[in-house]
Amino acid sequence: MPEFLLGGVRVIDAASFIAGPVATTIMADLGADVIKIEPPDGDPYRHRAGGPGVPESPYNYRWIVDNRTKRGLALDLRTPAGRAVLLRLVARADVFVTNTPLDSRARLGVRWEDLAPLNPRLVYASLTAYGEHGEEAPRTGFDATALWARTGLMDLLKPSPDSPPARSLPGMGDHPTGVTLFAAIMAALYRRDRTGRGGMVSTSLMANGLWWNAIQVQAALSGARVEPRPPRETPATALANLYRCADGRWFLLNVLNDDRDWPHLLRALERADLGDDPRAGAPLTVASPLWLDGVAKVAPRLPPELGEHSVEILREAGYGAAEIEALLASRTVVQDKSAS
Repeated sequence: MPEFLLGGVRVIDAASFIAGPVATTIMADLGADVIKIEPPDGDPYRHRAGGPGVPESPYNYRWIVDNRTKRGLALDLRTPAGRAVLLRLVARADVFVTNTPLDSRARLGVRWEDLAPLNPRLVYASLTAYGEHGEEAPRTGFDATALWARTGLMDLLKPSPDSPPARSLPGMGDHPTGVTLFAAIMAALYRRDRTGRGGMVSTSLMANGLWWNAIQVQAALSGARVEPRPPRETPATALANLYRCADGRWFLLNVLNDDRDWPHLLRALERADLGDDPRAGAPLTVASPLWLDGVAKVAPRLPPELGEHSVEILREAGYGAAEIEALLASRTVVQDKSAS
């Protein structure tokens, strides 16, 4: 048997629907022993019915992709006996994942403060719609509401200013959010290896939607007016747009460096003649969407100028003054002029 990265790691997946279970599916892919806990009548997502826009299949493909490679335990956490089973599992687990609404966690006794005393090495991973704190924390939501609609993506991704808001695909925001939660869990496991203690990590659908939309949100935080995207017929640049071919199929053209890539594009199009055509040619920032209890994030600073820290880094790597001067003179290394 091959050795897997997370072999021997015990995970309790007490989450439902998509985003929370996605995090543990990735862990199972990497060898973790994931126990999927469902109520006696099953996770509602297991029984999710089809409908318009949902491909038909003899297989429950949605359940397969989000819950593969796990072991299953049907457990009624509303009963004292069921909760006793859970607590015994928690005492020997490495990771516990939940997206149960915050008020329900209190009733079931599965909050971080309920489980942490049982296992000081436990990593408790929490997924919510709108975060752990504030007046909206108790609210429930799906990726279509908390991630897609509330963060502006629904409006900003419509094809033109006059178009209706765009609809999201099923689970489109849940899967990347699950990856964020996985990253937070792995960071907490890394910290545990260094300190011996577990902790609580969290993310939310809304935080991930803001992260998706970070450029436009950062623009607003920096005082810019965020306008709807122009229609496809009047793009900011003709070299980054969608085009329809003679056979009816569409393709995306995305040329970022006009001066460098324009001649290559003309050669690919076998239209070199177009090259002569005269018509051619903040104190606040968006937070990364994961949190670890008791761990402060580095205060954000402006990104470096090109080569701003070149000399500093070379010195740290043991280069002497003459060596650095030679590297700069040969332009093997570039230093920002304002840093000299």
